[in-house]
Amino acid sequence: MPPIGKFFSVSSILVAVLAVVLTDKGIAALQEAGWIGSYALGTPRIDMLGIFPSAQTLLAKLAVGVVVVAAFVLNSRTPRTCRRLASRTSALARNGGQLFE
Repeated sequence: MPPIGKFFSVSSILVAVLAVVLTDKGIAALQEAGWIGSYALGTPRIDMLGIFPSAQTLLAKLAVGVVVVAAFVLNSRTPRTCRRLASRTSALARNGGQLFE
């Protein structure tokens, strides 16, 4: 992998981690402002890591985590698979959106 590819791989992982942490912090801020209810869990609160002890922050963190993992999985698909998908899509467009003739 060329150096620029490695750079973008590391930076995309960093952005994914930041997305999860900032989502947690955003939900916690909305809870402190009273806009969202809070269901406390028995876990410690670590502000620096974005770990807040509530069910809402946990659910938000899981939702963002699922989206991030799905994006990485879709991005890691082989180019052959993407070409095959593109050819199917273009065939659909040629047929007016119909799967079968």
